[in-house]
Amino acid sequence: QEVDKKWYDTFWVPQMRAAGYVPAGGLTEKTGLTREGCATFCRGDEWRPVRTEETGLNTPGPMPEERDTSDWVSSQPHLADALSKVNTVAQLAVLESAAGDSRAIVVANTHLFFHPGAVHLRVMQARWLLRHADGLRRRWVEAEGGGKEVGLVGKEVGLVVCGDFNGEPFDGVIRFVRESVLGAGD
Repeated sequence: QEVDKKWYDTFWVPQMRAAGYVPAGGLTEKTGLTREGCATFCRGDEWRPVRTEETGLNTPGPMPEERDTSDWVSSQPHLADALSKVNTVAQLAVLESAAGDSRAIVVANTHLFFHPGAVHLRVMQARWLLRHADGLRRRWVEAEGGGKEVGLVGKEVGLVVCGDFNGEPFDGVIRFVRESVLGAGD
């Protein structure tokens, strides 16, 4: 969840370790001048963090499947300008079972842009978060996780998406994450 940089090492890590949790990566700091970011912890007796990635959510990123979206954003000067000022980040982690079986999950954690009039920005950020998370999940199964060696090939790797989406259950961003669709009123 969102964590202030000054409290991450001095408060959160010791408190979470005392409760049996370990960091799944470090603090992923927002871009810009904000001194906060996202932190993910997992139960150390259940899961072992084996890979983490960080990504900004103010552009589609280097994903070929988002080329059309990237081109469209570039053609909208006001939208491109608004996104350039957003400092939202995401933290992605691959966790493998500490039991030594072939279970693995990808956890995607973020805190989306807060402004109440920016549902459209949060939906784009959610889309990019889901794309990055699913890409890491697929890469882990196919190659990076040593799929053949640990028995992941042909098996599902779970995906957990969490954080603060700055939306109510009826908001477009939540509906998009839940159902992968948006209505005209969203």
